Amino acid sequence: MVFFTCNHCGESVKKPSVEKHYNTKCRGATKNVSCMDCLKDFRAEEYVAHTKCITEIQKYSGKDYVHKEAKNSGAKKQENWMDIIRAILDSNEYKLSEQARSAFERLQSLDNVPRKKAKFQNFAKNCMRMPVRLVAEVWNVLEKEQEKMKLAKQEENAAAAAKKEDNPKQNGVKREATEETESEEPVKKKSKKNKKENGKTQEEEGVNVESAKTKKKKSKKLEIDEETAVAAASNGTNEPARKKSKKKKNDVHEAEIAEAVANDTALEANAETSDDFEWSVVLDKIVRKNNDGIALEKLKKRVLKKYAAKCGVEELTEKQQKKFEKKFSKNLKKCTAVQVIDEIVKAC
Repeated sequence: MVFFTCNHCGESVKKPSVEKHYNTKCRGATKNVSCMDCLKDFRAEEYVAHTKCITEIQKYSGKDYVHKEAKNSGAKKQENWMDIIRAILDSNEYKLSEQARSAFERLQSLDNVPRKKAKFQNFAKNCMRMPVRLVAEVWNVLEKEQEKMKLAKQEENAAAAAKKEDNPKQNGVKREATEETESEEPVKKKSKKNKKENGKTQEEEGVNVESAKTKKKKSKKLEIDEETAVAAASNGTNEPARKKSKKKKNDVHEAEIAEAVANDTALEANAETSDDFEWSVVLDKIVRKNNDGIALEKLKKRVLKKYAAKCGVEELTEKQQKKFEKKFSKNLKKCTAVQVIDEIVKAC
């Protein structure tokens, strides 16, 4: 809906109310209004053609703004309805009375004319003050023009559909004809020639690939023989270098196995010596040195040092550490000379 401002009194007026405004409040003054959105001035009956205006976004946006019109089916239907009213006024088919023509001219200036019969009748009676007989006459003419436009659109759509159906058929016939005209024999001959050529090329390629592989194998064998000869010359022996390297690897492996066996035997020996460790005596001596008692963790560290010294090792392995902790807790409970009170060990 377009709104105008009266340039005489400054009142804002809807487009349908402009006529009423200049018949009542600004009576006798020439029509002079300006649009509230685009701020354009309109004199006399110029405002009638101003049915749409810019939105607020267009008004307050910059120069680079590009307006995208929203798809509004209702607005399109209303525009088509207004086209029907304009078409009636332009055509000489309908013999309109003076009252009916003036009514259509008034309807042309509006943009909110209802499209349904009941609403249109109420609008014409209440807003436009038309008599009942005139309302019926105007509506009958509108219905006739609407049916006429519908038939015209249906004919156009049918003609367009017929054209679309004819075009693919013609294209299909032409394509089939062209495909049939192209002889199949040359195609077959071409395919045979291609097969022969491809067969030859494939055989030639296979021979070339095999020859390349054999050459690579021969070159690798020659390189290996040269390397072995050079290594034998440098060692001063007739035995190939590869055999010597294998012997060296075997010797190293045997030495590593022997070291591992020796380490295992040493661990077993240390374990046997650790079994002779006098737990109760060591615990009693360390605790009696501290009259007020000793913390459990501190006691464990001191016993651990003596246990490691007994085993002949500075630091215990993980296996030995676990074994020590088990024995320490077990012997601490068994020892009658000491007692544990709140993580503190005291002499009894």
